[in-house]
Amino acid sequence: MRPDTILHRGERLHVLKCDFHAHFIEFNPNPRHTLKVLREAGYDVVTLAEHNNLIPGFTMERHFAEQASERYGDEFMVIVGEEVTVDDGANSGNRAVHVLSLFPEFHVDTLVDKDPAKVMDVHEVLPILRQAGGLLFINHDIFTNYYAKHPTTTRWPHRQAYDIDGWEVGNGSVGDWLEDDKYPTTLENNLCLADPATALEEGYILLSNTDYHGGKRGLRMREGYYNVVFAAERSVPAVRAALESRRNVAVAGDKLVGLDEALGLYRQATA
Repeated sequence: MRPDTILHRGERLHVLKCDFHAHFIEFNPNPRHTLKVLREAGYDVVTLAEHNNLIPGFTMERHFAEQASERYGDEFMVIVGEEVTVDDGANSGNRAVHVLSLFPEFHVDTLVDKDPAKVMDVHEVLPILRQAGGLLFINHDIFTNYYAKHPTTTRWPHRQAYDIDGWEVGNGSVGDWLEDDKYPTTLENNLCLADPATALEEGYILLSNTDYHGGKRGLRMREGYYNVVFAAERSVPAVRAALESRRNVAVAGDKLVGLDEALGLYRQATA
């Protein structure tokens, strides 16, 4: 059982179990079910990050974040975010890549002429997402190729082309598409990023998330995909600050990914 806080170099740090990528609309018209499931699973922080083409804005997400704050205080915090679909054809050849926007101030619509089959180019979208003020991550990089059903390259080799803060290194959402044998090492490693060690060296923030989709048919959630964040206080701004300082460990099945300092904090918290 993890402690609520640990002492590190004279500083009291809060040990928070966090999910930065969860959905609700495809299963339920509001986030109540998703929040209930993840709260009962012991999460301190959950991000509602619905697909941007399924929501008109953040009104519902902000309502439930306020409700959680009123009901649970800092014991259970809800962050507003979104998973933004972009066209990355010019780089990796994939025209439906997902970018996670955490802590944005406003919603970004990427549909072209309101056509669900057409989205804006990644290089048009990323500056807008920057204006929205969030932290930006490319989600489930290797897994995206399963969705595509064709041999596009992953985004990782093209990383210099993206103005992002990090990558999703673990993703607990698995559907029938993972029965494909194209990328068997992905399942063996429990990782969806090709080179986490280099990503850390290059300064990226790495996350592992549930990508929870409720009870959507053909999609299940593997246990053991979450983040342990070491924050100066129990608050949403402190969680963001901890991520920006990379005081987090991404837990992806049997893999732990993080800077040496963060891994040391994790060992201290789980001893």
